[in-house]
Amino acid sequence: MLRPTLGCALTHQTEKIRQKNLTERQSNKKAISELTSTDTDRQSKDKKMKPAIRSLLVLPVILFASLASAQAEYVSIEMEIDVNASAEDTWAAVGDYCAISEWLGIDCEITSGEGGIGTVRSLVGGRIIEVMVAQTELSYGYTQPNVPGEFYNLYHGFMEARPVTDSTSKLLYTLMLDVSNMENQEAKDADVARRRATFERALGTMKAMAEE
Repeated sequence: MLRPTLGCALTHQTEKIRQKNLTERQSNKKAISELTSTDTDRQSKDKKMKPAIRSLLVLPVILFASLASAQAEYVSIEMEIDVNASAEDTWAAVGDYCAISEWLGIDCEITSGEGGIGTVRSLVGGRIIEVMVAQTELSYGYTQPNVPGEFYNLYHGFMEARPVTDSTSKLLYTLMLDVSNMENQEAKDADVARRRATFERALGTMKAMAEE
């Protein structure tokens, strides 16, 4: 009677071990399947990310090339006119920061400052802003600040009444700006010629004002 009971017990124990091994194999298969699925998803994400990463790596190169191809090209436009009046009298007639309204014929309003460095003038109803950045007794210099969204040409102007004799002088006007945004040399030359013609006319008006 003992032998059958022992045999049954062994058979039962063997069956439990077999079931345990089967369960473990199934668990292992599930784990492997999940890992495989995760690797596949990761590979898929990596494939999607690689073009984006390549784009990010290429972008600085493109930006650098663009900046390199658009190097600044500064030009200066130097003009002068003789005046039959002393430098002091000439400057008194035309040197006020908003006298530009008289000799250039455009609206001018002082919006900030008291006539010294840092004074701001608004021209043509606010379409042009110019800030005084330099000043002597017989001269001043100014710049036009950057306008968001527009090409910044670093535009500067400088005007001076220079003594020649006690009763004569010269009016000098110099412009400086970057013309690298223009499409070709013809356009650059045309822009310089237009600005020169405008301010040479202004110098003629200033001469007449000073000699009155």
